[in-house]
Amino acid sequence: MRLRHRRLAALLVWLACSAQFVPSDVRLSIDSPRRITVATAGSVISSVTLCPDYQFATLGAGEPTLSPDLHWILVDVKGPYEPASVPVTHALIQVTTGAIVTSPDFPAYAGVPSTLDPITWASGLRSTLRYKNETLAAVKDPPPRHFPPLACAR
Repeated sequence: MRLRHRRLAALLVWLACSAQFVPSDVRLSIDSPRRITVATAGSVISSVTLCPDYQFATLGAGEPTLSPDLHWILVDVKGPYEPASVPVTHALIQVTTGAIVTSPDFPAYAGVPSTLDPITWASGLRSTLRYKNETLAAVKDPPPRHFPPLACAR
């Protein structure tokens, strides 16, 4: 019986640690072409600053937008991507941490397909992306793996 209680306690701790609490009055401010700050009622939740030579961009519906559950920001990032010199790619930012991952890494870190086509949030469906072909994919929350730190080339 004690083993069951320990397992239940461990499960509850894991759920509490993986759950993200995000206030309902989250606001985005674009401080510069390279920096977004996420705040609520005067306090900063997180921020993300892109590497030099990269900046936030607009591609179709690509303005920085919050997911319906306020856990994620969908943005487009312009930069010198390799291979194939892709000028713009999508990125997801975690609201609570400011961690960012770009579209080529979506499958590994966010559990959704990568794409170069414009994508948007599916209205009212938590953290669900709507792709150009009308398919839907929910961002894994919490992600299957921690987002890697932003590594700028030197």
